[in-house]
Amino acid sequence: MTSLPVEIIDYIFGFLADNRRCLMQSSRALYFQSISINPGNVENLVSLLTSPHQTISMNTNKVCMEGHCDKKSSRTLLRPLPSIGNIVVSLSLSTIDLESFPPESYQEFLSGFPCVESLELHAMKFSSVSQLMSTLGKFSCLRTVSLSSISWNDPSNDTPDTLFPYTIPSSLHKLTLNLNYTKGDTMRCFLSQESLPLIRELNLGMVSFLNTGAIGEYLGRLGSSLTVLSLGCDFISTGKVNSLHLPSELTHSQQKTFTLIVI
Repeated sequence: MTSLPVEIIDYIFGFLADNRRCLMQSSRALYFQSISINPGNVENLVSLLTSPHQTISMNTNKVCMEGHCDKKSSRTLLRPLPSIGNIVVSLSLSTIDLESFPPESYQEFLSGFPCVESLELHAMKFSSVSQLMSTLGKFSCLRTVSLSSISWNDPSNDTPDTLFPYTIPSSLHKLTLNLNYTKGDTMRCFLSQESLPLIRELNLGMVSFLNTGAIGEYLGRLGSSLTVLSLGCDFISTGKVNSLHLPSELTHSQQKTFTLIVI
């Protein structure tokens, strides 16, 4: 459009200013590319989506959903959203409590987003790490996952009611873990898979001494499949850099990117 004469551009904007219905119709796809959902607006959204004249679901490719990290608001949000997820490729869930709900209670909600490739989970509660992994496994097209401030009970306290089967999507290739002391639990879940999930870009954030064993084993299993690795070591609190030995095939390759932050 920048190659058009200024006079034509002025005419187009002048026409749209005087004909707002045309402007709304032509820009609808941009307005509804990304939508934010919270307990205060989800009822109106569901009502709108059930209208035979709605066009939101034809244009939305990113959904951001934020609760209050309590059971009531989480139940309000974890409901099927009619027809909205068919083309959504990016899903962000924040401050939602899944600890109080068995996976089958929100299965229909998750299955409403069959094309999600990028998933962000922030400040969410799970009953166990296997419940988290079971949630990831619901997205068969998943390519990128970012986990931050996620909590679950210690695996040593797991019971049959908090253990869930899971299969990590083979399409997953980029993983960011901004977790406190639970990175080791996550890596052990990856190691437990019959077919090792091959993460190519791995951002581990700050790594504590307690997690280095499982992380080191997973990196060793990845070998040359890993192309980008970022991690940090807390030198101040431990008095020494955490012992994490990288496999030689990782450290000697010129085609890989490694970032180490020591504080």
